[in-house]
Amino acid sequence: MISKTCAGLAAFGRRKIYVFNTGVSTLKVLAKVKEALALQNPQVKFSYTDFKKAGETAAAGLSTQSAGGHADAVETSIMLHLAPDVVTMANAAADFPGDKPGPLTRNPDVSNNSATVYLPSFCQKII
Repeated sequence: MISKTCAGLAAFGRRKIYVFNTGVSTLKVLAKVKEALALQNPQVKFSYTDFKKAGETAAAGLSTQSAGGHADAVETSIMLHLAPDVVTMANAAADFPGDKPGPLTRNPDVSNNSATVYLPSFCQKII
């Protein structure tokens, strides 16, 4: 779908296309689209957000989780910033292998070291 959309935009004269990508599983597809578009429409500059790199760079020094990915501390912080009403914190749990069990909280006054703190300031750096 994205390939056809980009080809259509190129056919109408668009010379720069940027995809604000917020996924990780989409990176391979976007790389293939970039390659195909470069062959079919070399005049078009196509780029996209590598959300994995962007998230890792922005979260460096902020995130203390031992592992990450879908619905991790970084992604949950972003969702709490963008749409807190759709986040069910009661379902949040630190569940990485080897981690001690602990609550996830928005409260910065956490005495339990295994808790991950979600704060607007954390998300502002990531976004």
